[in-house]
Amino acid sequence: MADEHILGQNIITALGITRLSDDIKVRLLDKMAALAEKRIALRLMKVLSEKDHREFEKIAGQDDTIKAQFLQEKVPDLVEIIQEEVVRVKKEMVDEVSDIDKDLEQLET
Repeated sequence: MADEHILGQNIITALGITRLSDDIKVRLLDKMAALAEKRIALRLMKVLSEKDHREFEKIAGQDDTIKAQFLQEKVPDLVEIIQEEVVRVKKEMVDEVSDIDKDLEQLET
């Protein structure tokens, strides 16, 4: 199971970017969501068979509900995969900000 604490953590607060404008926060969140979506898609493509790949390609342009239902049927641990990738992205972003903060502290001393 994915790290529940990190999964439920507010990423804006965790990154310490609450003072940024809403526009910048939205853009950052959009980029993080896109990264998580790409990673989830890559993992799912590794799990699906060739036949399932072809079937998914046929429904790719359809409603998200249809695609989600297909994936739930074909990937029993879909929710866990999604949670794991979201946690990974969050951890990486927090680690990056922490590294930047440390670098800035060193420059100030």
